[in-house]
Amino acid sequence: MKWKKVDKDFVSKVGDFIFRLHYCSMGVYSMGRGYSLQVRKKDETSFRPLGYVFWVSRDGGYNTWAEMSVDGKLWETQEMLKRAEELLKGLEYI
Repeated sequence: MKWKKVDKDFVSKVGDFIFRLHYCSMGVYSMGRGYSLQVRKKDETSFRPLGYVFWVSRDGGYNTWAEMSVDGKLWETQEMLKRAEELLKGLEYI
């Protein structure tokens, strides 16, 4: 997959599907930051979350990230993109 950065998000297209890693605030008081893995078909306008979140920064002293982040860790960009592809293959989107 080829991911391209669009504003703060990462986007990739495979067949009729468009995937987005949407950058957002999360956790207690929205103090953490991460990317939500989302999908839509080419002819649709709204993305649907797939239930996978890659945290890239902690949420203060609450440690919500450790429970909610994919594999219970904080992610660097390149490894996050690779792991997102593995999840999409496992879900048979690609």
